[in-house]
Amino acid sequence: MRLNDFFFGIAFLALGSGVVVEAREFPAVPGQLYGAAVFPTLVGAALVFFGLSLCVSGVRDFRWSSTFLPPPWVKFPRQITAVLLTLGGLLFCALFAERLGFMACIFVLTFPLQLCLGARPAHALAVSAGTAAAIEAGFVWLLGAPLPRGVVESLFR
Repeated sequence: MRLNDFFFGIAFLALGSGVVVEAREFPAVPGQLYGAAVFPTLVGAALVFFGLSLCVSGVRDFRWSSTFLPPPWVKFPRQITAVLLTLGGLLFCALFAERLGFMACIFVLTFPLQLCLGARPAHALAVSAGTAAAIEAGFVWLLGAPLPRGVVESLFR
């Protein structure tokens, strides 16, 4: 369904406002000029700004006849399957990331999606493994953010 930009602008406006309001509750860091609320407040303000700009462009380009049209990709089963695989993969990751580990879940998310979109199995295998490893390295080693290890942790002992 193709929605007018106005509706997405309202959603971004609401989300950004909620982020800004919630960020005000974050505690200040002693001895610092800025605290934990700075980055979420900037992100929320950006969401509000872009939400307003989407609302303006949506009102300017509003046509009732094209407000609720299905997008052209709905006619192609491969694209519908890709959307369903993405949503199912995200649900799978949310449910099993703690048990299986982040790398395994990302691999399970990306590998079938690439096959669905026409990648060769060897290419999909390499890209999925590389993507999982790169995201793991970026979050764990560069950012210091712990990700669930699950069964993958036993491989690194």
